[in-house]
Parts: sequence; structure tokens; C-alpha cells
Amino acid sequence: MENARREYCEYIHNRIVQKLSQAKDWELLSFALLGLNLLLRQSDILRLEWDQVDFSNCTLNNVILIKGDSQILVDSYNLDDQLVDVLAKLHSNTNDPINIFPNLNRYIVGKKIGDMIGDIRFCTQELRIIGTCLKLCEGD
Repeated sequence: MENARREYCEYIHNRIVQKLSQAKDWELLSFALLGLNLLLRQSDILRLEWDQVDFSNCTLNNVILIKGDSQILVDSYNLDDQLVDVLAKLHSNTNDPINIFPNLNRYIVGKKIGDMIGDIRFCTQELRIIGTCLKLCEGD
């Protein structure tokens, strides 16, 4: 059962990266990778700003995670090379000097990703679930 779950999560992860890369949709791919790799919630991703990204040190800094009335400040997340590369492509193609995701609407992100990967039931919460599954299976 665990092996099947890991294989499914790897399949969906790879499908998301492949389809969004082929479409050169750097905004959606950046969003998806932040959810998959850093396990950030949709609302936390949509609040990110460019001054939090340190391209030279491959980090995302001073991220405020909000759930309900509680807030947690995460000093730094390490970014893998793929995420840094995709964020750099997005940065070079954006007109907004402050917000990373000025064009994404929280109500349509999941639908847009789902449409691109061929899963009309896809929701952004699944990014965190898939990412968690893969992180838990890393030691296997």
C-alpha cells in the first residue's frame, strides 16, 4: 500500500511539473513547486513577495504562515535548484516588482492546474498532501 501511494504521488508530482513546464507557465509552476516542496498553504504562497526571495543564497526568507488566528514566522526555507530556476524565469517575465503572484486568484488556481494535468477535481490542498507523502517516503 505504501509503495502504491508513493508511486501515485510521484506520478502526480511529475505530471504537474511536466505539464506546467511544457506550457511555460512559470507562475503556476512556481506556485505548485512552493506547495509541493515547501508544503506551504495556498494563502501563504499568494502573500509572498519578491523581496523574500534570495536568489544568490537559494532561500525564501521571513515567511509568515497563518492558520486561523495564529501566525508563525519561518526565518528561511532552502530552495532547490529547480524552484530557484522557475522563480527566476517568473521574475524576469513579471511586471510586478512586489508581488510574486499578482495574477493568481485563490479560487481558480486549483482549477487551472487541474485542467492542465487532466484532473478536474484537483485542488491546491493536494500539493501539500503530495509533497508530504514524498517527504515521508524519502527515507524508503
